[in-house]
Amino acid sequence: MRSREGPHGTCPRCGAPATPGQEYCLECGLRLPLTRRGFGGRARRPWYAAPALWSLLALLLLAGLGAAVAVAVTRDVDEETLTATAAPARAPATSASLPEPTTAPATTPPQPTTPPASTAAQERPVDWPDRDGYTVVLESIPTTSSRRRALETARRALRAGLGDVGVLASSNYPSLQPGYYVVFAGIYDSTAEAVDSLGEATDAGFQAYVRSISR
Repeated sequence: MRSREGPHGTCPRCGAPATPGQEYCLECGLRLPLTRRGFGGRARRPWYAAPALWSLLALLLLAGLGAAVAVAVTRDVDEETLTATAAPARAPATSASLPEPTTAPATTPPQPTTPPASTAAQERPVDWPDRDGYTVVLESIPTTSSRRRALETARRALRAGLGDVGVLASSNYPSLQPGYYVVFAGIYDSTAEAVDSLGEATDAGFQAYVRSISR
């Protein structure tokens, strides 16, 4: 019985000799088995025994270490930059720096002053003073009528809140047409002042107008 594998590289089926590295038997066509050293050939190195592989692994390891070191250095530089550029914290204000509250001195409210006679409440009609001026004529009543009618008109003007209301006889004043009782409101130094108060008289229901009074 033939040996399945000769000591010097033979076919395990037919025993035909085989050269190193031969893959098939030249006699029977059997695929020749490969041993750890190869069929009749030089021993094959395992994958981890290749020098080029270890060199590649060493390069990859060095590259990884370099990248890790670069990241760490960059992070430290960024932290130092942020610390250097950060605004200094302000110290909280203490109560000692705050001004003491002050109490405003009590002020005496101004005392009301007595209104002038022209603005005080008027109880009865007045006479025209001994001077020239301007006034607002409320009504002109012929002297053929009773003076009482003129006084009633003056009292109605007083109840409406008009001031310096009075009755004069037009015959005593050259600037007026004689023969009338003139009911007036206000004694003014200028036409403008009289015109400014004209609206108050018309609002009270009088057909008023401005007239110059001269002696």
